[in-house]
Amino acid sequence: MILITGATGFVGRNLIESLPKENIRCLVRDSSKSDFLKEHSIQLVYGDLTDKKSLDNALKGIDTVMHLAAYVRGNDSSLFYKINVDGTKNLIDACKKNKVKRIIALSSMAVTRKYLDDYGKSKKQAEELIRNSDLDYTILRPSMIYGKDSNSTKHLVSYIKMIPLIIPIVGSGNFNIQPVYINDVTSIIIKCLDNKTSIKKTYDLLGETRINFNYFIDFVSSHLNIKKIKLHIPVSLVLIGITFLKSFYKNFPITEEFIKGMGYDTIGDNSKVKQDLNIKFKKLSQSFKI
Repeated sequence: MILITGATGFVGRNLIESLPKENIRCLVRDSSKSDFLKEHSIQLVYGDLTDKKSLDNALKGIDTVMHLAAYVRGNDSSLFYKINVDGTKNLIDACKKNKVKRIIALSSMAVTRKYLDDYGKSKKQAEELIRNSDLDYTILRPSMIYGKDSNSTKHLVSYIKMIPLIIPIVGSGNFNIQPVYINDVTSIIIKCLDNKTSIKKTYDLLGETRINFNYFIDFVSSHLNIKKIKLHIPVSLVLIGITFLKSFYKNFPITEEFIKGMGYDTIGDNSKVKQDLNIKFKKLSQSFKI
């Protein structure tokens, strides 16, 4: 029996479509959009990572945990640590209590950036907790995940459409990214289930296309039939603007660390996961749709 946290998120919804429904249990919050889980007659336990009792109930009779839940963006910086760090610790403790040995955890390439924002810091701390837990772990670090209805794709499309005639870009836009296709991510998670080679491993999940951010904006714009001028704004000017806005909005959601980190290449190595799990990543041209 598999327990999935974060099942109502983008990765979780796509993952469940590829798993046998009779072997799945999901931890969901009361407020979660879980109708599609009910339609599949999947076992549900209501609670969350901060509720130790609900975790204990959810883990009874479980063999493997797929830990996908995370606080990714928001105005309250404390929630990154409450959910991503403390929540992961609660999950590990509950696994040990219920003799669950196997955990497959979704992290992020955000932990590898030169400048870490609260999300990157919290996910890095969560990784360390998992590595030091004595569980049979596999940690997966996807880069930007794209696919139908992905938050990353929707946010980028909204950003491109936001202002008439121009697309503002922080800095030069000359850094490289390697977006990864959702089907590749879910395929890897499933392959880890019965692959002992993946135990005690941390894998970077990077798509097959390495693309300059400026070209990526053009690539997405072309799919939208949009032609606009890219307006590059100096990082220093953006940082001044954030400092100014923070004087009026205490919980302004964009941090200096996030902006500083935008100008650096996504640096990782997907050769280990290709070799261990026999995966071939899709190219953008093969799989990108809006």
